[in-house]
Amino acid sequence: MELRGFKDPKKIILGYILQVPQRVKELVITEKFFTESLDRAFFNEAKKGTEAPLIADNLTNNNPDKKAELELYITRLQLGLQYIKTEALQQMINKEEIKGLRKKHAELINKALKTGAYDWVKIDKVTEQIRKIKNRGKGPNVISFLDVKSKPLDWLWHNKIPANNLSLIVGDPGAGKSLLTLWIAAKISKGQDWPDAKNNDPGSVIILSAEDNPEDTIKVRLEQVKADCSKIHQLYPAEFTLKGVIKELDSAIKEIPDIRAIIIDPISSYMQGIKGSDNIGVRSALAPLSELANKNSITILAVQHLNKDQAKKAIYRTMDSVAYTAAARSVWLVQKDEDSEDFNRRLFVPLKANNCKNPTTLAFRIDGPLGLPAIHFESDPVNVNANELLADEETKDRFSAKEEAKHFIREALKDGPVEADQMDKWAKDNGISPATLNRAKPLVGAKSYQENKQWWWKLEV
Repeated sequence: MELRGFKDPKKIILGYILQVPQRVKELVITEKFFTESLDRAFFNEAKKGTEAPLIADNLTNNNPDKKAELELYITRLQLGLQYIKTEALQQMINKEEIKGLRKKHAELINKALKTGAYDWVKIDKVTEQIRKIKNRGKGPNVISFLDVKSKPLDWLWHNKIPANNLSLIVGDPGAGKSLLTLWIAAKISKGQDWPDAKNNDPGSVIILSAEDNPEDTIKVRLEQVKADCSKIHQLYPAEFTLKGVIKELDSAIKEIPDIRAIIIDPISSYMQGIKGSDNIGVRSALAPLSELANKNSITILAVQHLNKDQAKKAIYRTMDSVAYTAAARSVWLVQKDEDSEDFNRRLFVPLKANNCKNPTTLAFRIDGPLGLPAIHFESDPVNVNANELLADEETKDRFSAKEEAKHFIREALKDGPVEADQMDKWAKDNGISPATLNRAKPLVGAKSYQENKQWWWKLEV
């Protein structure tokens, strides 16, 4: 019977190592690459440069029966080896490693589908290993900016919500976040102007809503804000995972060519398998969402709730991980105006606005009969910031006192210098402490100076 060599790629690789053990260092490979114990043992001996007969002796302890079997194994390794370049051999190694990793990836996904819990850390790790193997030998992924094509920043809502990016709308339950996103969808569907900016041509919107019923809530509200419902679409995802949703959105975008925005409400409902406190996990999950927006030149507008920690700065108040606000290019707060007499006034406040220039706070009212709410924006901007709105009472008092002191100094000095003693007296009469007055002083550009042994305050122009 004719003796044939091995056709298994892993055994061909072992045959190569047997022939030229000095070149094993050129291969990105360890004993873990091999699944069979004999293959692993042989690899460890062959990479030392041990001759074939000695390998047989070392691995069998000179047992005649076992030695004969191993010598046959070595002969088949040698017969299976054809002339092959190191580069081609590395490709073979890469292919085998990727095959094993893809099997592991499939096992993780199947386990998640059965249990409903996605271990994104392990899944992403396997995906990253596959990517690294594919890029072996290609060198670093570096590109000169000479070859990067610049493009102007585009806007969905000028100076508020950039296009081609992920943005967030955050707020407490019942603040009106979902209603506002439907109002935005209605504006997009008809190409109507924003309260403080021009709009572009009409476009379509995809909505993912995990909390509101499409028939008696979403459709009714869209009709109330006079949306073109033919341009607004609801996606019913097969699975509530962000990776699954992104894949389905990618397909939906190809079917609806004029998509301008995607609304995800709330984003946390699609983060199954990822702990809210896991910053790395959250950012890894959100990164493909930003890539989807950029690749398709659309805006992704995600809704998220606030946490309860009023001692934190506003930018850290987004529910769960700060990675949500870090990943988004703009974050807007929807907050009830506590000074509103009928509690129907809301404030639309910039929380983070990387690409915006001095973005203003706007106010809107929620009007209409029971179950049929409608939004009406006010024309004038509002002088309030997110830190003031979200602070606890102690912090809020500090913010208010400082702002009051700044206003007082401007008014007191608007007609010219005032004696320092007089400033102290006026401040005390207005309930402003010396410490608050001095903290506010540099913030408005006020200076102290001495003239004729008397100290004065003045505003620097």
